Amino acid sequence: MTLPAMPSSDIASRIRATAQQLVAEGTWPTVVNVRERLGTGSNTTINNELRAWRQWFLARVSSSTRRPDWPGVLGDAMDTLWQTACEQAERQLDTLRQEVSAELDALRGEFARQEAALLDADAARQQAQAELARVQDALLAQQQAGERLAQQVAELEAALDRARRDHDTLSGQLQTAAQRHAEALAEQERQAEQRLALAVADGEKREALAYERLEGLRAMLYEQADRERLEHEQEKKRQDALIADLRQELASAQTHWHERLLGSERERALLEARAEAQLARQAELEARLLDATAREQRQAAREAALEQQLVRLRTEYASDDGTPA
Repeated sequence: MTLPAMPSSDIASRIRATAQQLVAEGTWPTVVNVRERLGTGSNTTINNELRAWRQWFLARVSSSTRRPDWPGVLGDAMDTLWQTACEQAERQLDTLRQEVSAELDALRGEFARQEAALLDADAARQQAQAELARVQDALLAQQQAGERLAQQVAELEAALDRARRDHDTLSGQLQTAAQRHAEALAEQERQAEQRLALAVADGEKREALAYERLEGLRAMLYEQADRERLEHEQEKKRQDALIADLRQELASAQTHWHERLLGSERERALLEARAEAQLARQAELEARLLDATAREQRQAAREAALEQQLVRLRTEYASDDGTPA
């Protein structure tokens, strides 16, 4: 059986030398104690090198312990059995190592969780202590506020007593003021009644005076209207008489001139001239007649205006408080 050659790399040589040293000390080499002894190297490299070293070491031990009196076939069978047992042990060791590693990882996770829980508990404890401090501060503040409130209550009670005394004083003053106000109100009512009586009497006097003035004004307006109407009638009679005289004179003149016109053609021109003058006189008389008619119309309009003024004065007197506007 050919034994595996020793590795030539430095880290592999150091790993196998350390394993040999541990075996010489009576300790079976593992990844942990080899790495602790070396102080360096990765777990994967150490594990691979230890696996090769174990095969080499077990093969060497097997070859060194072979019995010379055994047949070759038996020796080979024993070597094969030994190699198989070593491989089986190696696999079981790897399985056990994996289980231990998984358990170690689980323990590490549990430790991390316990540590986190411990940190959370410590934080909660600190928070509870802070909350307790705040509660104590709040309690102290409430006690101080209670003391201040009690002091304020005492001050308010004292102020209430003062307010009650002031209220009693003000009540007396209010009663006195109410009595004075009632007396002043009665005096004002008496004076108001006197002023009202004087105002009523004065109003009655002013109403009587206004009525007298209105009656006098109405009589004056009626008298003026009658006088103007009489003057208008007289003027109209004079105008009518004048017009009648003029018409009679015109008729006489026309008759006279007509007779003379029939009697003499020589006097025709003179008669025509006199006729024209007479016509002018007639036009003047007609103009005077028209003027008299216009004056009569103006007199009628003036009488209507006087009647309207009289009606307006009566309306103002009826709607006023006794004094004409």
